[in-house]
Amino acid sequence: AWGITDQPNFLNQVVVVETMQTPQETIEQILLIEKQLGRERLIKMGPRIIDIDILFYDNEIIKDENLIIPHPRIQDRMFVLEPLNEVLPNYIHPIFNKSVQLLLQECTDTLNVKKF
Repeated sequence: AWGITDQPNFLNQVVVVETMQTPQETIEQILLIEKQLGRERLIKMGPRIIDIDILFYDNEIIKDENLIIPHPRIQDRMFVLEPLNEVLPNYIHPIFNKSVQLLLQECTDTLNVKKF
């Protein structure tokens, strides 16, 4: 776990999805899926059964009260960058103008990430 570390380990994965939905429609669907799978938002960064994030949405930059894209902490989290690098190493972060591969190389997160 990142942040509050006294909790069970997580399995993380990155998937690339194509959709005709807007980013706002997509996050609404994600929140519904999380709720249907039993997610309860009790403690920020606390234990949870599932956590689905939108890391990127094409090259869009969105900042509103319910959605921030790109995810604001991609560059700080090894557990995001490791699997992201496996599927999109050459993708350029639209704010930092750096590839995922370079963000991974520059990441100072010391959290241990293991392949499962």
